[in-house]
Amino acid sequence: MVKFLDDGTIIIREFNFTSSEQVCLTAVGDICLATGVKKYLKEKGGIFPFIHCQEELKETDILFGNLEMVICKNKNYSLSSKLDMCVPANLCTGLVNVGFDILNLANNHILDFGSQTVEDTISFLNKSNIQFIGYGKNLEDAWTHRIIEKKGIKIGFFGISDNWGQGAHKNKPGVAIYDKKKALYKVKELKKIVDHVIVSIHADLEFANYPDPERIQFSRKLIDYGASLILEHHPHVPQGIEVYKNGLIIYSLGNFIFDVEGSEYLKKGSKYTNISFILKVFLDKNGPIQAKILPIKINKYGQPVLLTGFKAREVINHIWKLSQGIKDNNLLWQEWYKTCCKHLKRELWWLIYAFLNHGFFSFLKRLLYAVKTADSHRYLGGLVFYTFRKI
Repeated sequence: MVKFLDDGTIIIREFNFTSSEQVCLTAVGDICLATGVKKYLKEKGGIFPFIHCQEELKETDILFGNLEMVICKNKNYSLSSKLDMCVPANLCTGLVNVGFDILNLANNHILDFGSQTVEDTISFLNKSNIQFIGYGKNLEDAWTHRIIEKKGIKIGFFGISDNWGQGAHKNKPGVAIYDKKKALYKVKELKKIVDHVIVSIHADLEFANYPDPERIQFSRKLIDYGASLILEHHPHVPQGIEVYKNGLIIYSLGNFIFDVEGSEYLKKGSKYTNISFILKVFLDKNGPIQAKILPIKINKYGQPVLLTGFKAREVINHIWKLSQGIKDNNLLWQEWYKTCCKHLKRELWWLIYAFLNHGFFSFLKRLLYAVKTADSHRYLGGLVFYTFRKI
């Protein structure tokens, strides 16, 4: 029954849209109003990054995104400050104007500048009636779900992240860390009180066209336990989409608002960091009915611009090709091996650079950082598993 159409529509099951209530959920990837984008916010206003797609964002029942930044209270915040991923609250009005209902905070940047800026962020979101998931004042709080009810349909959200040293503990604020057993239990329990469970996952390696095979298996397991939709991010590029049983898995939403043009890191990472999509998913009481991807390209101002015609078709074809690859286990492991090798080489280069330019202690500091980060666990684990598969 499942069909992937040329216009970016995914038909999951037949449905008469006039005979019953359904909810439209719109989701976007990484939102970063910082770095090069923030100077335009001050010059042109908070709505500026959203102007080319604001109507598509507003035409929905629920709007979701991943907030890849923090919000601070200081209106006199210097645009030249080293706090690149921090934006003053008075410049973030666009998040309110386009109508975000819920934002994921479980990511690797939310605690970059300490817990106070996160408190500022939460204060802004609370005042703006925007809910958030994935962060809390302690471990239990970080795993707290949010429920949004529209048209009699209850939808529960929670968010988790790979561990970049920002995890919550029993008496310490932080993000909800990627814990398979805990997440599966959470889905099972949340499903008892809502019609749909949506899980937001910030994980994997940056610039990877295909997800970690382990993440694919885990995402499917979440559906097995009762989730309806899995929304994933962090790779900074779009990845494939899978209809699995009665659920929908978006393996990477890619970037949405980001200063790609001003970032050598993003431009060198992949040629796909400036393309992505707006996702629209229609759900009734029984699950996802239909989804549609609206291709976007990020311009030199960090704005997502809706694509049409041939350019839109190119993006759709790219995503459909990646989606087909999800079904090919041998291809997945080959691509994942290449990705892991690329990340290992990059880390070795940084270690050599640290030693030659800053000495042994800098090298040691970098090595300790590499050992404890989620990225190293991903690529080293991937290389080990790939080797055992070949034996």
